[in-house]
Amino acid sequence: MTSEATSPASRNGHNAIFPPGLLGEAVTPVRSRLVEYLPGVFHRNEFLGRFLLIFEEVLGPLDRQIANLPAFFDPDTTTPEVLDWLARWAGIVFDDRVPVAQRRQAVNNAVSIYRRRGTARGLADFIESVTGVRPDIVEPTLAEVSRDAALAFTFTVQLRVPADSPIEEDLVQRVIDIEKPAFAAGTLVFERSEA
Repeated sequence: MTSEATSPASRNGHNAIFPPGLLGEAVTPVRSRLVEYLPGVFHRNEFLGRFLLIFEEVLGPLDRQIANLPAFFDPDTTTPEVLDWLARWAGIVFDDRVPVAQRRQAVNNAVSIYRRRGTARGLADFIESVTGVRPDIVEPTLAEVSRDAALAFTFTVQLRVPADSPIEEDLVQRVIDIEKPAFAAGTLVFERSEA
């Protein structure tokens, strides 16, 4: 029998029964990296270095989340739940029928869209970011308004979506009602194109 068979030693020169250092072999002290954040007088304290390993283990997942924090604020990489939360920061509340891809686009474009909020172009940009289809917005000309004052502050949104689109007319009407100026009256002409 070899001495290896009778001794409790295992692979790589470590003892399988006794902890390292108990039988006299050299032990490299294990210490937390958190010790480096303490004043120098604590750097030599082995117990403190081992004790802080507990906190390093507990705080490790939190550190990784903090390191990944910018991804939460990027509409292209965040989860759909966080995306809706980001959208609410910009005053956007999505209907469940709006696809996630359109939600991401709307949040990405929120700043540029809000610069033009209250204008025909701003409304068209917002509708496009939600539906994926660019609408036509028709406003009466000055000549038409001069003949009929009731046409002032009115507009018509013409939107033609693909036949298989999940976008519904009531959703687009809600977007118009939320995004139009309070004093304006908007009419929606919603059509589904044939496949």
